[in-house]
Amino acid sequence: MQSIEIMGHPRFFYEFAAYRKGILVWKDSFYNVVCTVAKNNVLDVYFQSGSFAPSTTWYMGVIDNLNYTTGPAEGDTQSSHGGWVESIAYNEVTRPSISWAAASGKAKASASTCNFTMSADAIIRGGFITNNNTKGGTSGLLYSAGVFNQGTRSLLTGDVLRVNVTVSVT
Repeated sequence: MQSIEIMGHPRFFYEFAAYRKGILVWKDSFYNVVCTVAKNNVLDVYFQSGSFAPSTTWYMGVIDNLNYTTGPAEGDTQSSHGGWVESIAYNEVTRPSISWAAASGKAKASASTCNFTMSADAIIRGGFITNNNTKGGTSGLLYSAGVFNQGTRSLLTGDVLRVNVTVSVT
């Protein structure tokens, strides 16, 4: 059977910036892994009648350095990503939601930053996008995840981590 490409490859670009008392202390960015469950979800939503609905809200999470052994992989799911864990060292009660701007030029960017106010000192590795807002939760659809190009990044209690994300289809 011959494969037909019906849609481009979705790709996320994450931009992280850490502020301490309002002053930028570091920036980092990366491209992601789009998980198999997310690719299957796109196919089910767009090419199967009636039974699948698209997620209307997406949420940002942070990957912790604690117990980190390997970065995100295409086979990861929200309930099973053996090489990494979520950092929950922030004050917000739930994962911040991503507000999207209108698509333009085959890309869709966040309209505002997702903010994390650190409740404890932390070392982080990257971030992820899911359709579940439960901080530390393991249900829902893990769409995308990735790690910093420059390794780990440190945050202190009270630092504010601001994240922007752009998804493009090539």
